[in-house]
Amino acid sequence: MPKTRRIRSHTVKGNSGARYRAQTNSAQRRCLSTHRQLTDREPHFFKFIPSQCLRIHQTERQSLERADLDYFSIYIAPASGPSGLTTTGFESRIKDLCAKDRLRGTKWLVGSSTGAMRFVALIGSLVSTERNLTEELMKHYCWMQYNAGDTPQILRPMMEQLYQLVAPPDLMSDILTHPQFRLAIIVSNIREAYQHLPDWALRAVLGCYAVGNLVNERALAGLCERIVCYSGDEVPEFLANGVGGENNTRFVKLVKENVYEVLHGTTCIPFVQERCESIPGAGEGLYLDGALTDYMLNVQFTDPSHRALLLSDQPTSNVYPTALDAMFRWRTVPISYLGHCSVLHLSEHFALRMIDGQLPRLKDWFNKEYMAQPESRQKKWRAAYDLSAVAWPRKLSEVTVENAVQEEEVTDNARSVETRLRSTSWKDILAWLWTR
Repeated sequence: MPKTRRIRSHTVKGNSGARYRAQTNSAQRRCLSTHRQLTDREPHFFKFIPSQCLRIHQTERQSLERADLDYFSIYIAPASGPSGLTTTGFESRIKDLCAKDRLRGTKWLVGSSTGAMRFVALIGSLVSTERNLTEELMKHYCWMQYNAGDTPQILRPMMEQLYQLVAPPDLMSDILTHPQFRLAIIVSNIREAYQHLPDWALRAVLGCYAVGNLVNERALAGLCERIVCYSGDEVPEFLANGVGGENNTRFVKLVKENVYEVLHGTTCIPFVQERCESIPGAGEGLYLDGALTDYMLNVQFTDPSHRALLLSDQPTSNVYPTALDAMFRWRTVPISYLGHCSVLHLSEHFALRMIDGQLPRLKDWFNKEYMAQPESRQKKWRAAYDLSAVAWPRKLSEVTVENAVQEEEVTDNARSVETRLRSTSWKDILAWLWTR
């Protein structure tokens, strides 16, 4: 069988007529001052893994040195729930660069689930000098609470409030028609044969495909179709070759009439939230969390002009393609996916500065201790948000890690598969599905 190389971690021109200026207040200035103190005295809290193109070509490295974040035309945020609070310093940096008119050309913001919501909020903050929707999103995340026994109907008002918070009706048109920033939101659409199954049967189907995904990464193409919902007039064809290839990806234009349903679909955790069964422009279906197919990075950028930056909230350089891969630490993306995509991830020092050394995680919502004392969870999440703001790197070149990614050959022989299956039992998979 052919061998596949995968990555493993070594360690634990802008439109001058549209200058949206972000409001800079005293709190932001204090953050900048604290940032200088942190980076002058302590280890870096982020690590930058350059793309293969950057590693090979000196001219590309020189371009990155001059342009920093403006070097990239695509920014990707993982679908990792509250873990994304650790990289929201990116939003502050982008707003600062926009205020100084230092970003050139069209910029794509790509994400599903939480990644999609934070990017919608970012554009909303750019078009409104009076509101910081990123901050409001963080506060709402902290305020939201899941209690044992809560049904999808109970959670619905909180989620609807969240969608209107990141995409306020009065800012919707400006968000969708921003002259520089474009959105690409990924949603998973379950195959028609499974769309009308009752929950118990759908659990069984998802369980079978979870097992199938452990054996063959192409299995998910039989379960769902990728829907890429985009703003602007340009179709983001660079996202076509995801799970199942180009024939399994459909592009739908984002319009005011479908934004909230798209957000519902891309954040719809199975059996926790109400089903999303229709999206205007996409039609009837059963739309689930985009993390099902696109958790961190699950597409290869083949055009050198499409330089991408992944905002990883992982404390290692591992990049997982789907939520199932991340959950079971089973499969990382092929190293070829990083040909034109760089990764900025947390360093070990970020977690060490956190309360009890713990990073925010989706499971915090379902933690019994946090359910009893939600203020503890809120304090931890707020600390991650604040640290990201003050510790975000001034320049990516300052936190570049050479030789941080090694290539590992992974064979598909029976012994390899058997060993990995033993490390993740069927009981673990089924238990996860039945507790959703």
